[in-house]
Amino acid sequence: MSTKLRVLATLGGIAVASMVVSQAANLLSNGDFESPDLSTIGATQATYGPGQSIGGVWTVSGANVGLYTDAWDLNPNQVIADEQSLYFDVAGAAISQTVSLSPGSYTLSFKAAALNTGTYRIAYTVVGNGGAPGGTAYVPYNIVSGTTLAPNFDSYLASFTVGTADNVMFTFMGISEDPQAALDDVSLVPEPETYALVAGLGLMLFAGYRRFRKA
Repeated sequence: MSTKLRVLATLGGIAVASMVVSQAANLLSNGDFESPDLSTIGATQATYGPGQSIGGVWTVSGANVGLYTDAWDLNPNQVIADEQSLYFDVAGAAISQTVSLSPGSYTLSFKAAALNTGTYRIAYTVVGNGGAPGGTAYVPYNIVSGTTLAPNFDSYLASFTVGTADNVMFTFMGISEDPQAALDDVSLVPEPETYALVAGLGLMLFAGYRRFRKA
């Protein structure tokens, strides 16, 4: 490899490592469901059906889900985090997003609540191979439930480890119709040892670049 290419490769590696660390705050896109911004179209609610996409990253299946800034006329301003929340309008409604993950340990977290009095129920799974049959079940089918009413919320988290690079599908499903379940602030972050691995890679590349400069 030529001198110029070695320098470019080293600088490129440092940039990539730095970018991964800086963006690792949330590896899932639109986890706060703030996109699309309903206020820009003068709406407080928007419904999405099977096959449609929320913010270009969450795919809807099973039945309708809704984005709300004002949950219902009878239950105003019941948004559990940020400016908008997602509600599962019908039992069986689901959203999914697939992310390419490197080997390492990760923590998934999210917030949930009920629109009306009663027990909400949300199921979630984390499956490799893009969610295809036979994919690694990093987090098998799991159900969380509670009676907390929006705008208050319950917080949940699950940790898992990816052994080899994989396309991992994250799926959330509402399994109660009354009350409707709210979901917000879905986040995926590397656990400390994964941060350390990436940061170490960046330091190694930078050290190599410094030695090259001195040679």
